[in-house]
Amino acid sequence: MRRKIVCLRPSSHSTDYSVVAEFSTVEKAECVRQKVAELTERLVKQDQEIDWEFPETLRIEKCVIFTTHTDNECTLDDVEKLFQGEGLNVKDYGIYPYYQELEISVVLPKKATMKTWPLVLPTEEASLLKNLLAHCKTYKITHTPENTILKISYRGTGIYLRGQNAFVGIANRLTPSALWTINIVYSADERWTKP
Repeated sequence: MRRKIVCLRPSSHSTDYSVVAEFSTVEKAECVRQKVAELTERLVKQDQEIDWEFPETLRIEKCVIFTTHTDNECTLDDVEKLFQGEGLNVKDYGIYPYYQELEISVVLPKKATMKTWPLVLPTEEASLLKNLLAHCKTYKITHTPENTILKISYRGTGIYLRGQNAFVGIANRLTPSALWTINIVYSADERWTKP
């Protein structure tokens, strides 16, 4: 008799939730990452009430990300308590469905400013850029002899589909031009498939 190994996908009633926090130092972030990883291992083994599928805990510089597939966001309470512990100086904190962290660069004409870029980009791309800047916490403008580069850092609910090179949700499925470079730092969706 031949045996087959079958991989089943998680329930379609569940969602990837990510608890994300940025700490003041790498050391504090690593300490929290270790505590969350230990808690996850203990809860998954002991607690029959936890419906977490494929939990993942990782650190990217000063940021710790815990992601799991669950149909109950309330089961994340214990993880949240660790992220918000006393003396940790959390700089940024949030819970997101389908979390993504993106670094986006847009090459603009030489000496472009925040006031002029809407005039030099196609209307749809100018609208996308405006929406991105409204949702992003940080951006940086660099002027070079040839052009101006706008670098945007995005953290939040997933908005970019790598396979289709398209933004969704904030721009009605807009595909950016060759002037755009999108780097996915982390995406909860990509835990299921490796690019």
